[in-house]
Amino acid sequence: MVVLATNHTSAPYALRSITVSIDGQQEETTQGKALQHSDSESVQVGSMRVSRGQHTLSVRTSAEDVSRDHVVSLATTQSFRIDSLPAAITIHVFTPRSGLGHDRRLELSFDIQGGRMRAPLGAVASAPEGAARCAELSPVRAAICRTELVVEQAHASGDPLLIMCTRDRLAQMRTFAIAAEPDPTRDPPTPATRYDADVTRLACERILKLEQDLSRCATTEMRAGVLAGSW
Repeated sequence: MVVLATNHTSAPYALRSITVSIDGQQEETTQGKALQHSDSESVQVGSMRVSRGQHTLSVRTSAEDVSRDHVVSLATTQSFRIDSLPAAITIHVFTPRSGLGHDRRLELSFDIQGGRMRAPLGAVASAPEGAARCAELSPVRAAICRTELVVEQAHASGDPLLIMCTRDRLAQMRTFAIAAEPDPTRDPPTPATRYDADVTRLACERILKLEQDLSRCATTEMRAGVLAGSW
């Protein structure tokens, strides 16, 4: 299976490296000028032997603003299923604009040929369509979906403290979501144990609590905590 990458990062950041692996093995890293291509081009960043069935792609990537000696990075995993071979996955790396000028982050999206990606939890949608879409999801996915809309609104406001606070909540929710929902593409499914059920319940409760805490991001107390680095 071939893994490709497209570079949609924008100035002042330049994509520095991308590391990929399948199921924790065959890690491959691509660096430097090979990644400095246009939006319309793709670069091969990995070639792995895989069988049909369920797999996990791990990605680590970083971009650098040389003028400010500043690096942003992102590490994530994405579940996928191979239905037919040969197959290919394309990773799109981009830096969405936050409205703060200097405050950038990396984000990824994925395309696949010969299989299907596991749907991301709470994919962002624009209001008012977004609110309607969130209402159709499971409680965990709906909470993350609604929070993503709040984060989008925070970015639109250009308020740096509100952006930092809401993004932190969303990042925590996405982490807990790994334990909160089983992977429906796993084949065969792994039997749940009592321990698994307790972990799932606690993760769900934490996600819902984090969503409730979003309203505190606009309070004076929370803003002071953001500035102090203690929120």
